[in-house]
Amino acid sequence: MRGHLFSTPFVPDLVSPTLRPDLVSTALLCQAVHGGNAADQSCPPPQYRAAQIQLTTHMIFNSMRESLYSLSRSNVGVTSAVLLSMVAAIGLWTIFPDIDNENHLLEWLQALFLALACGVHAVRAWQESDRQTLSFLMHAGLAVLLFAFLLRELDIDSFGAEPFWTYLEKALRVFGILMLLRVLVFIAPRAGKILRHARLIFSMRITILTAIGGLLMVAGWPFDKKVIHGLSEAHSLLGEEVCELGAYLLLFLASLSDTTAARLISLAPRKKA
Repeated sequence: MRGHLFSTPFVPDLVSPTLRPDLVSTALLCQAVHGGNAADQSCPPPQYRAAQIQLTTHMIFNSMRESLYSLSRSNVGVTSAVLLSMVAAIGLWTIFPDIDNENHLLEWLQALFLALACGVHAVRAWQESDRQTLSFLMHAGLAVLLFAFLLRELDIDSFGAEPFWTYLEKALRVFGILMLLRVLVFIAPRAGKILRHARLIFSMRITILTAIGGLLMVAGWPFDKKVIHGLSEAHSLLGEEVCELGAYLLLFLASLSDTTAARLISLAPRKKA
């Protein structure tokens, strides 16, 4: 990057509440008057460096976020990312055959992608200003569904011999059941409106990618049940883990999809006269 940090086109993003206005003002003033010379007495080095660190972190985060959004909008990008992850997993397995064992690299990557997908859906549902829209229901419902998949993928009680892990797993399962019931209660009086918009729901990118991710999960079932004759147990286990890895990465990319069309549809039940 050429020039000083504060001469970049990302300066308008400084309104973010995560940045301290006093540090940003100091750094921008130094940039405007002295070219950002931290050695000048009117530019306190500690404050200037603190602003630099905050701005750099902010810019990196924004760049990564925009890159992921761009990737999720590209069919070629999504397909390439999923296939590359699966091929890379197979390549690593040829060097480190233990990575597909329980609580090893592939399972932790699967849990990471699931947690990211669940977190993105939960945050997007939380950020919906109107909790009566179709987009809120889609994100909230998918967040609960992926949370259930995450609990299935993680053997929390195997993290240690202490009773804490067993209690934690049971508590998370109870929490997941309560969230599922809450979503079902939300859906019940709105089922008619949801069905009337079924064509829109199933034509949205977020639904299509999520469905393909589900099919990839199902594709791992024959490997899990070892129904493919002539395939060794080691290759069956690898096939299952690779399919799930690609599926969970796809679910994460699907969670970044645009849901503007669904945000315009209100599911608010009619008030009785």
